[in-house]
Amino acid sequence: MAVLQRTCIGCWQVRTREDLIRIVRSPVDGAIVIDSRGKEKGRGAYVCFNIDCINKAMQPQKLDRAFRVDHIGLETIDRLRQDLLELTEVRHC
Repeated sequence: MAVLQRTCIGCWQVRTREDLIRIVRSPVDGAIVIDSRGKEKGRGAYVCFNIDCINKAMQPQKLDRAFRVDHIGLETIDRLRQDLLELTEVRHC
């Protein structure tokens, strides 16, 4: 069976899905959340469990491009960055 690989939007390195965090934009309400199960419906993007990658990925133009939208609010980006950083802390403990 083939190993599924995805590209981190922060560093552009190809990694296995298990080595990445999936972020998804809901097709219903456009909310952007962390997809911890990897099964949520919607447009997805992936980022490494690396703080530098998270900070690079949380730039408005990168997220806009990944989710194919015109503008993601800074409040949403800040909330998402905090959630991702907390998730990386939990994984490293």
